[in-house]
Amino acid sequence: MAWRESWWPQELPTEGELQEGLRNLERYHYEVDYVITHCCASTLQDLINAGTGRSCAPDLLTDYLGTLEQKLHYRHWYFGHYHRDCQPDDKHTLVYYAILPLEQKESAVAVPVPGQTEGETNHGKR
Repeated sequence: MAWRESWWPQELPTEGELQEGLRNLERYHYEVDYVITHCCASTLQDLINAGTGRSCAPDLLTDYLGTLEQKLHYRHWYFGHYHRDCQPDDKHTLVYYAILPLEQKESAVAVPVPGQTEGETNHGKR
């Protein structure tokens, strides 16, 4: 199946849903412990897709998440969608196979995933 072949426009939130999210976050002064989303902000997509042969065009949702990224105060942001485990920086973790407790001290790249040998990560050998 081709990348995004089974995607539907209805997967994107409506303008009303986006505004509701902003209103809820505003009530809490944009302070949360964790952010858990399906995809990441547009600004991170190129970084996490580097070397994978994939590219993701920004869309309404990833641009919205980029806006949130600039306003939010949070401990850590977890997201999926990109079918790999990696931690592009100390504030973001892409989760596919890994199961991580929220208080995890070790980065996701240290978690073995199917198809990798002991000591190997998505970035090569540890």
